[in-house]
Amino acid sequence: MKLLIFGPCGLLAALCCFYQPTDAALAAMSIDLGSQFIKIGLVKPGVPMDIVLNKESRRKTPNVISFKNDERFFAEAAAAMSSSHPQSSYNFLLSLIARKEGDDAFTAYKKTFPFTAFEFDEVKKTVIFPYKEEKYNVETLLAMILWNAKKVTEAYADQTVKVRFQNFEFFRNGRER
Repeated sequence: MKLLIFGPCGLLAALCCFYQPTDAALAAMSIDLGSQFIKIGLVKPGVPMDIVLNKESRRKTPNVISFKNDERFFAEAAAAMSSSHPQSSYNFLLSLIARKEGDDAFTAYKKTFPFTAFEFDEVKKTVIFPYKEEKYNVETLLAMILWNAKKVTEAYADQTVKVRFQNFEFFRNGRER
């Protein structure tokens, strides 16, 4: 009865009181993680699929991480440092995931990057890169690179991007890992 007294404006005001914002305005990102470069795709409401531009306005971002004076550098900055500080610059990390010490990829990495210090951890069965007192495994370094990709995407999209992983499995050389 009272709804009829207030008319259509009353109905609109009542609906606005019960309105709760949803996650419908979230952005979704996709990452093409290659051995040498990363490409990031972005979909957000009102914008079709777009390739994220990095700080240097490039679509391809180098897949490199470097450390200097306890600071992490990513992408172009890390690639620039890799020639002057090769012992603390790490790239082509995808080739070392789930590799054993005697694998061809492991020995090829040693030959390709002779100045990069790394060792194989027999307990965790992974490659470890020492830097000062810390030791980082390959998965940790890749997680840092993906974290940086998320930050670059958020800066490009001007909104937060939530990370949700779906069920997925990695395949390499026809073998399931």
